[in-house]
Amino acid sequence: MDSLLLKKIQDLFNYRGFPELYKISELDNKSSELLNNQLIDLQAKIYYLDAYLEQNWNLSEKELNKYWKEIHAALLALGVKKSELMDYTNHILKYQKHEVELRKNLLPTRLNIEYFYFYKSCDVKLIRRLLSEKLPIINTFYSAADWRYFDLVTEVNDDVTDLEEDLTTINGNRVLISIQEFGKRKTIETFTDFLNEIEANSTKRFKSIKSEYKRGIHLQTLEQVKITKKLLIQNVKGFDINTSTVLSEYLTTKKIA
Repeated sequence: MDSLLLKKIQDLFNYRGFPELYKISELDNKSSELLNNQLIDLQAKIYYLDAYLEQNWNLSEKELNKYWKEIHAALLALGVKKSELMDYTNHILKYQKHEVELRKNLLPTRLNIEYFYFYKSCDVKLIRRLLSEKLPIINTFYSAADWRYFDLVTEVNDDVTDLEEDLTTINGNRVLISIQEFGKRKTIETFTDFLNEIEANSTKRFKSIKSEYKRGIHLQTLEQVKITKKLLIQNVKGFDINTSTVLSEYLTTKKIA
């Protein structure tokens, strides 16, 4: 694994609060390092699949199967039973379907926005599930559902942050595609409304909860909403859609060489 990919994964894990879960579990350093390395390997395998989808218009079933075998091997190394592999990866398959459908000019903007970003966070949800199973003590502090709104806003943040990066790939960046389809003003309005909805739903969920750990998730969610709103306006207003040659091609169902 190259150093850039490793840093990308470490940044993702830090951004999504995984190191905090290790601290709560009080797992010894050696065991924490082993588990973390296994999760890094799994995330890398998911990124390899994602890179293949982003770089190839015409997809090969043989190549896709190769990437999926690697993902399954990483899960087996983490103790997942072979009979349960489909259960653990069904969200990733759903998001892959959304990416593949770009080639049929079926755009993510046709989908409910929360539904879309729920599945876009498929890799993070899988890592959280594995952590909760490997470190059961953390389930006394959090549930998977507690992270729902935090994961939604951070996925939006990823799209907003990656506007320029995603110009040259076949990527289901919903913010980028929204700019192309509806223009900058409508895109800012749509995503601002969604971020406001995330904030309101998180507030509703946690308003009567006294747990400092759960409240911490809520406060992080509010902070990310604030950051993402500011970044949304800044990046979308300053974005030059005319540079998006690759995006223009696949939005009009033209073949990308």
